[in-house]
Amino acid sequence: KLQPEEARYTLVLHSARKQLKITINEYCLADSIHKLSSNRSSVPGWCYASKEHLGKTLGVSRQSIHNMLNSLKKKDLIEIREDTGYLRTTEKWRGAVEVLKSKVFGEE
Repeated sequence: KLQPEEARYTLVLHSARKQLKITINEYCLADSIHKLSSNRSSVPGWCYASKEHLGKTLGVSRQSIHNMLNSLKKKDLIEIREDTGYLRTTEKWRGAVEVLKSKVFGEE
């Protein structure tokens, strides 16, 4: 199933990326998942984009997406619903990235 939209940009907060001990590609994938699981999703709270769609969006292979998802899951940065394969970021991701983004850019 294709997600009808894609995350159009990624702002990399390198201090958060380093704190989470993830690569730039892993950061971009997690950020895309976070954006695609917004309330505008037809499955609110979850990203349902396929590995192929995510790979095409980020310019990497399906296998690379699979490997990065496994790495992000092991680091407790994303959740994968076993029954559907849907994805979302965890509180650990949101705490490191979204809270820092709010502090840096004064968003509330």
